[in-house]
Amino acid sequence: IDFYDKLSGLVPVATPKVFYAGKLPAYNLVCPVLEHLDLHGQRKGSEPMSVVPDHRFSSVSDMELLLTRVAKMHAMFYGVVQTHDATKWIPAKQGLDFCEFVITLGGKREPKSYTILFKALQAYFKPRPLTLVHGDCRPGNMIFVGQPTREVLVMDWEATNAAVPAWDFTYATIVGLDPETRKQNLDALLGAYHRSFVSALASKPGESESLEAFKNDVTLLPMVLFYIAKTVTTGEFWKDQGNEKKDIEAWGKRVMGALDQVSVRESAKLLRVEESLIYELKALAAQWEQEMLKRLGSHDFSRNSQ
Repeated sequence: IDFYDKLSGLVPVATPKVFYAGKLPAYNLVCPVLEHLDLHGQRKGSEPMSVVPDHRFSSVSDMELLLTRVAKMHAMFYGVVQTHDATKWIPAKQGLDFCEFVITLGGKREPKSYTILFKALQAYFKPRPLTLVHGDCRPGNMIFVGQPTREVLVMDWEATNAAVPAWDFTYATIVGLDPETRKQNLDALLGAYHRSFVSALASKPGESESLEAFKNDVTLLPMVLFYIAKTVTTGEFWKDQGNEKKDIEAWGKRVMGALDQVSVRESAKLLRVEESLIYELKALAAQWEQEMLKRLGSHDFSRNSQ
């Protein structure tokens, strides 16, 4: 509601037109009224629109389009998300504030190395400039317009937050692509994203974000995504959210695939920690994967799928 009330008219990405966005926090009630989109082509001459579940998404070109669009938003709010009048309501103010819940909710149940490594990640990202991020930036939350795709409508803004620019990039490419496709196309996608970001940032003299800095962030952020995935699945926060079982299974496999590809040596060097901490996280992740698959097998998804 805060996004549609305060930001939808400002962000340089395509979003549904909002007619009303109201809330009554005391009663836990919200009411967004958005334009009707002709997803099923019922209006004569309307342009094709499609929503593709993450487990079926495979278009690298559509992923690139999505990333270059959100890069413009990242550039607009880069370094000013904490002070901009339209984003002052966002609680995260530095580094990994947006996901600190992974320690407060789940850290006590995990080995000591789990918290030590996350604190090293916090220290690394603490001084980095933040921007406005979508927070749940994946293909299944988007509407692709045209055939071939010419535009992306960015939907589902309930996870809007402040984070480093590379967060949406990392999240989208991990959750939206199978691990091998991501690995093969990561450099090209990062290059396209960075060019769009730098081009949009040109109006801010003195601001910069090197491609090398982005690469370093993308090296480390898969570990952050694992922390989030583990906390969310352990707490079963995904239940009753309308997610398909195939999507949840794909997300788990893709998070694991990205974590498997994390360079232990490079990550340890960036974080200035012992390599053993990262090896321990990977071992914990392998255990989590097996537990998650068992848990998914015990739930009936028929109602959500309908």
